[in-house]
Amino acid sequence: MDDLLQFLRDRLDEDEQAARRASSSRKSGGEWQFVDMQVRAGDGAPVTAHTWVGEGTHIARHDPARVLREVDAKRQIVDQYDSIGNPPPGEIGPDLVRAELGRVLRLLALQYSDHPDYRQEWRP
Repeated sequence: MDDLLQFLRDRLDEDEQAARRASSSRKSGGEWQFVDMQVRAGDGAPVTAHTWVGEGTHIARHDPARVLREVDAKRQIVDQYDSIGNPPPGEIGPDLVRAELGRVLRLLALQYSDHPDYRQEWRP
């Protein structure tokens, strides 16, 4: 499970870095929007133009600010799992909690199943 924890932490670091790079050239934060067939940053500057509404809406919905919020939430889940530690055998409560959180970690890792470091044994 330590390998899975590190795998998730590495992917979250990559997501955070990509989101920060995507937003570093913007003057102000704020949610991206799809307006007049363009994805626009919070400061109104165009990010990219699209002719397909679904694509532009999807890009705006997954703006850097949202990615950073998701990274933060997922890190808290990973850290919560890691903080439980390895309880001694016979302590059913913590064992069960750890097992359930392990399933959550596997679900979190599933979104990265196309990554070369992903292991099929982690599939929920």
